[in-house]
Amino acid sequence: MDTDQRRLRRRCIRATHRPRFDGAAAYVPYFWWAAGAGRRAARLGDVLAFEVDERDRRLFPELGRATVVALRVTNGLVHED
Repeated sequence: MDTDQRRLRRRCIRATHRPRFDGAAAYVPYFWWAAGAGRRAARLGDVLAFEVDERDRRLFPELGRATVVALRVTNGLVHED
């Protein structure tokens, strides 16, 4: 993992302590911000589903073999669905 990737991961981990991502996994803010930056996501009602690629797994090894991450916003909080 290079310096920029480590910096991004630390930023995501810090974000999980903010009210919007309260207690979420570190990759939740990452995917949420990616959606805002134009990353493709399937919209299924109020759920956004992202395909997980190798870059995502390098940043967040805890994703393991996951192929999709789904996020939902409930009462202003972003969480994994």
